[in-house]
Amino acid sequence: MPKPKVELSLFNRTEAAHYLGVNRGYVNLLIEQGELMEILLPFQTSFKGRRIPKKTIDEFIERKLSTPITFSPSDNQLLKKYIAEDE
Repeated sequence: MPKPKVELSLFNRTEAAHYLGVNRGYVNLLIEQGELMEILLPFQTSFKGRRIPKKTIDEFIERKLSTPITFSPSDNQLLKKYIAEDE
């Protein structure tokens, strides 16, 4: 009989990167910038005891989806060029 599938609610940095579809370095950057929060598991003093709650990652995604995208003037010119080529 197959084992029941368990959904993770706490991720290490590698698992968080996989969940977001990015590399681990980007997750490290997000943590350094305060975009993602890690918790320290009880009785753990090493780096291995840190985890990122899935809820924190999902909230980060929601924040990014609700933030309007802004472009610099040079980006706007490039976008206009590609839009004109498609027409």
